[in-house]
Amino acid sequence: MSDNPFESPLAEPEGPDPATDEMLVGGEQEVYVEGDCLVVRSGTILPLRCVKTNAPASPKNQIRKEMYWAPSWIALLILANVVILLIVYLAVRKKCVLVYSEDPQLRSARHRRVLAVSLVAVAITLGLILSIAYEAFALTGFAVLGLLGALIALLIVGRGPIRPVKHKEGYFWIRGFSREYLQECLLAASA
Repeated sequence: MSDNPFESPLAEPEGPDPATDEMLVGGEQEVYVEGDCLVVRSGTILPLRCVKTNAPASPKNQIRKEMYWAPSWIALLILANVVILLIVYLAVRKKCVLVYSEDPQLRSARHRRVLAVSLVAVAITLGLILSIAYEAFALTGFAVLGLLGALIALLIVGRGPIRPVKHKEGYFWIRGFSREYLQECLLAASA
């Protein structure tokens, strides 16, 4: 700590740090396989293997990801009001911090898809601005729909390979792993 009275307090990072924490599967971290899901607690560090290809990975390929789960009934609140939806979502969501590995080629392919969809969204936004400027209101409607579609596509494409699908009593069911990876976790947990 420095002597500067105006310095912001340093917060302790939440969740595991892949550089200093041991990688445990099973045992203390209680990792289970249920169907096509991996059942974990927040803070779990998964093995150094790609979650999609099960290929060995290096520690530099580890990703510390904060994911959020919320019950599906929250989507019905869009019928009431978007503000109410956001408030309830922020109040009831559950946070899961997970450290996993992903093949660098798969990650760069996803980043290229995100870049391509982002460029399409920028082009549609420019088209929307030009259609308003030139009072081509027939094109404005199409541009708004195209922009909405591009933003939804960006949310879908930008999502990582794994996602939480269920939460119960502190455990998260995470989907998106390859069958080989799940088999590897079963073997590690039973050892």
